[in-house]
Amino acid sequence: MNDWVITCADARASISAFRGVVTSWVIESEGRSRELLDGYRNEQELQSLDGYRAALMAPWSNRIEDARYSFGGKEYDLGADPSGLREALHGLYASANFELVGRRADSITIEAHNQGVPGYPWPTKLQATYTLREGGRLELELRCTNCAEQAIKVGLGWHPYLAYQGEGEAKVDIPARTQVKVDEALIPVPGKEAFVDRNGNRQIAFEGLAGIDLAYTNLVPDPDGVVRTRLTHPDGSVTTLEGLLEGGRLGCGIVHIFTGDTLRYRPGKSFAMEPCHFMTNAFNRAEVADEPLLQPGQTRVLRAALVHCPSYPQQD
Repeated sequence: MNDWVITCADARASISAFRGVVTSWVIESEGRSRELLDGYRNEQELQSLDGYRAALMAPWSNRIEDARYSFGGKEYDLGADPSGLREALHGLYASANFELVGRRADSITIEAHNQGVPGYPWPTKLQATYTLREGGRLELELRCTNCAEQAIKVGLGWHPYLAYQGEGEAKVDIPARTQVKVDEALIPVPGKEAFVDRNGNRQIAFEGLAGIDLAYTNLVPDPDGVVRTRLTHPDGSVTTLEGLLEGGRLGCGIVHIFTGDTLRYRPGKSFAMEPCHFMTNAFNRAEVADEPLLQPGQTRVLRAALVHCPSYPQQD
């Protein structure tokens, strides 16, 4: 299942050719091994697609309402998934086979191609580079290239689950001014009502299966331009999601969080923090109508990193 392993100092990460996902990220700390991800642990879990663990989401992330959208004066239908749901969940690469295109001891680059489907008939190429660095850092650079002869809609995302360190209450600090309000199908409600001011409230405390499945936009970067979302584990250690996310308007630049209540394997044992270029149902949202467009031959890039510290990082 773990087709490639990369190592750096006291860390190692395993990556699967099927789905291109990172299945494990282990750091040797304080005399013991810490598994920081709740990835697919065996072939059965990997084949199940449970929770889209660490999925590379392209050429769109999250859902498309009723699996339908219009583009260029035409209507497109992505159809129902095998369970009969019409939500077009997480793009076209969730079950792709990836090939190795570059490798070092601490880094790997893999690639997959999609020739299009009836509801998205344009070819794309997806390339992922995973890199381990000292200081408890796992980086992802995700690159999607438009291989079609016309401009197409493309938005990227990543879906890692962080394994809780310890038992009890956790906290997440989300540097965003706005929460995205959704309906029962987890589709953002129409118009301006989709964007709810957080009134400066950044932190959420929770434990276990807390029913959290929320997206945030209008992100607030640190002075270096990086958006940092911090999960404080029950044992006091901190895993930070860093992202260089497109922004400038509501719905562009998203951090999605999820407590994993519906997972088949190990529900309530991990927490998803997902960086995404655009809000759910972006292909149908007037607010971001032109933002996802990618010209022929161009590449859209998502850069993100997970950084683990044994305690909350001190501020200078």
